[in-house]
Amino acid sequence: MKAVLSPRPKKTWLTGCDALSANSLWPRDRFPHPRVDKRGTSGSEAKNMSSGVLLTRPDNCATLKGRRLKVIRIIARLNIGGPAIHAIVLTDEFNRRRHDSLLVAGSVAPGEASMEYLAQGKRVSLLKIPQLSREISWKDLVTFCKIVAILLREKPDVVHTHTAKAGALGRVAAFVCRVPVRFHTFHGHVFDGYFSARKVRLFIALERLLARLSTRVVVVSPRLRDEISLRYRIAPVDKITVVPLGLDLNRFRSISPPPLDRFEPVILWVGRLVEVKDPFFLLRTALELRRLNVPARFIMVGDGQLRAEMERRIRDSNLEGCVSLAGWQQSMCPWYAQSHILALTSLNEGTPVAMIEAMAAGRPCVAPDVGGVADLMPGTPEEQPEGFAVFNNGILLRRREPAVMARALTYLIARPLLSQRMGGFGAEFALRSFSKERLAEDLISLYQGCLEQRVA
Repeated sequence: MKAVLSPRPKKTWLTGCDALSANSLWPRDRFPHPRVDKRGTSGSEAKNMSSGVLLTRPDNCATLKGRRLKVIRIIARLNIGGPAIHAIVLTDEFNRRRHDSLLVAGSVAPGEASMEYLAQGKRVSLLKIPQLSREISWKDLVTFCKIVAILLREKPDVVHTHTAKAGALGRVAAFVCRVPVRFHTFHGHVFDGYFSARKVRLFIALERLLARLSTRVVVVSPRLRDEISLRYRIAPVDKITVVPLGLDLNRFRSISPPPLDRFEPVILWVGRLVEVKDPFFLLRTALELRRLNVPARFIMVGDGQLRAEMERRIRDSNLEGCVSLAGWQQSMCPWYAQSHILALTSLNEGTPVAMIEAMAAGRPCVAPDVGGVADLMPGTPEEQPEGFAVFNNGILLRRREPAVMARALTYLIARPLLSQRMGGFGAEFALRSFSKERLAEDLISLYQGCLEQRVA
């Protein structure tokens, strides 16, 4: 086993992992991880240290609050989307706070765009396992063995997994390796809108088993907590902790409010062109607005497997003049700057990052009542007979119909002052509630609390 784990010049100590040397996995030169001298420890302490379960049992559990944490974060792939942003931002913030944090990620599927660029220039140590992907295959056994080897070598305090595949392999590996604290975050779930009923039942049973191997289950919104606990019974509610997303929102502060004297408002859509995001719903909404003689232009930022079908439907519906497909964009600031309203059409969501970014940019949002979307709509709703509710920062659709979304968009287009007030309220709400600093401090406190309970 030692020969397998020994460092090599150009490959990692794990055959097939992308080129990060074993000594570069952690930023130890800047933030050396504390080691514990075994001399003078009790037999149980020495046993714990040799197995990697606990470095030592402190006399006072409160001393853990000042201890440097060693965290391995595992995600299936760094494709465009909230989970990848979340994992990269957290890894960076932990290392900035002088903790040791390593990000393990798999391969992005063909046709998907990668967010690895976001990790460049940040304090992110990234270890890639090429065999780790979203699809189920024999390579999962190879991936599992590699994760086990990583955990045996690094002996982390915490393993925190994100996305379903990484959550399954990572939590089982962490349990086998006796990692003290094992977390999994549900950024959403795949129980609605993704797979057949038979597969969903299988995945629910698997997630219930994995929850038993987890120290805590984390969700990104109260609505998602209720679904995971009450609807699908994945874990009891007292084992679930709500930790809202945290993002780098400062770059959106400088975006100016849209002009009030607009003639043709721009409605922005951001997401993957896949079935669960239902981009066709936006095309039907555009047709409904044209029927109502409401001038509007739609920009869709994103790409995916439905791109060709979207282009065909835009041509067949004669919408080339008002619907544009912009593809993937690394910088979203220019797109929020030229937009007036964000529209969301997903069939299922956890906490949509695009909504948080749009709010930070001062843009109101119109979205269906799915997943954790309602948790992003603060205030007392003003119900409208047309089938939607007006909140402080946007509009929530009570009925998921193109005609209802078209009427909601018309409501905002006809009230530019209201839209601007919504944008201002949304910016204040997003910057206060979804900062990356708050996210890091929340999880550090949660990890330390679980470690204290472990050694108590």
